[in-house]
Amino acid sequence: MTGLLYKELRQNRLILLGAVLIPVMLAFVTVISVAGDAHSLQNALNVLSGNIGTVTRLFMMLLGMILLALLTSIIFSMDESKKWAYFTASHPQGYRGQLYMKYVVLFMVLGLYFVSMYYMDALLQMLVYQVTGAELTGFTNLYVIVFFLQIFVNAWNIPFMVRFGVKNSAYARCIALLVLVVILLVYLLFGPLPGGWDSYVRMVTDFLDQLLKGELNGIISVIFGAFPLAAVGLYLLSYRISCKLFMKGAAEYVK
Repeated sequence: MTGLLYKELRQNRLILLGAVLIPVMLAFVTVISVAGDAHSLQNALNVLSGNIGTVTRLFMMLLGMILLALLTSIIFSMDESKKWAYFTASHPQGYRGQLYMKYVVLFMVLGLYFVSMYYMDALLQMLVYQVTGAELTGFTNLYVIVFFLQIFVNAWNIPFMVRFGVKNSAYARCIALLVLVVILLVYLLFGPLPGGWDSYVRMVTDFLDQLLKGELNGIISVIFGAFPLAAVGLYLLSYRISCKLFMKGAAEYVK
């Protein structure tokens, strides 16, 4: 098992490094993107402390999730080979051991990304406060949700990648996501919105504000409180499912 762990860490060392560096890059790009016509660092940080800065930080967080998804898919694409799959099946630890280590390394990647993202945001908040005296809206609660959301999403994705391959499963997920986006856009454009578009936008912004400040209550707070446990539970179940699908997927590898 130690050999498999060393193999995964060695094979995915750049991905682990990327998980740490992506938040660093995004924090730098965030400051640069709000600079615009600002002629000094202080002016740029003043812009960052306003609503434009909040939207920019949210956009950069979304971009980071996309980049992280690309990185994590590489973890499984590296071993898409019939020869390696059959060799792994004959290994004393078997393919179950290999899948277990891939799940462990993926969890490490997500954890490193979360820690790096948290500290870079804290550094950005400190920089803005020291230069401008303004306090940025803390994203800690949102980052925690994003961390477990990544676990939840990967728990769904991995069995598809194991069974159909990374490329084919990516096509299927893109099509499903495109359909959902189209349905959402059609509803937002033509569907009945509670109180109209302005009311809907206000409802979403109020929800995000309560989420960032940790002021959710009622059934929503219960759902968000139970979500981390549900995500971890699904992640463990995902490993079991992937083990059952591994050999079927290996038989269809092109190489």
